[in-house]
Amino acid sequence: MQLKLHQDIARPAQAVWDYLSNFANVPWMLGVVDRVETVGEGIGMQRKLYRKHLSVPVVQRLDALDHDSLTMSYSLVSGPATTIKHWAITLTIVPVSAGASRVDADLLCELPPYANVDDVRVVVQNMMAMFFQRLQELLETPED
Repeated sequence: MQLKLHQDIARPAQAVWDYLSNFANVPWMLGVVDRVETVGEGIGMQRKLYRKHLSVPVVQRLDALDHDSLTMSYSLVSGPATTIKHWAITLTIVPVSAGASRVDADLLCELPPYANVDDVRVVVQNMMAMFFQRLQELLETPED
């Protein structure tokens, strides 16, 4: 299953990129994730996302980081059992104007044969909507 989503952000593309391209920086997950650990640096680094009600962390790996095209990719390495067997996401920051940009998300999910694609699509769209909303709130908050 593939999903292409986007979100306009009222911040310059470089500011959005500087924020998102730091794979270890995940304040947009606060409230959802209780603790984050990182292993390694650069391409191949992993972040482990811990939640109180889960016995194992979700582990994500940074697969690509291109500062010229403002594009990054990361994927699921391991995590608790869910309907989604594997997923990978590519985020691209697109300049819209001097003070605005758009985050394009291209998400590819591998599902088992028994999965209801429509149900999973709704769950993933809701998850990405929460990500975009939190990202937008954090980036559009005036800096001190």
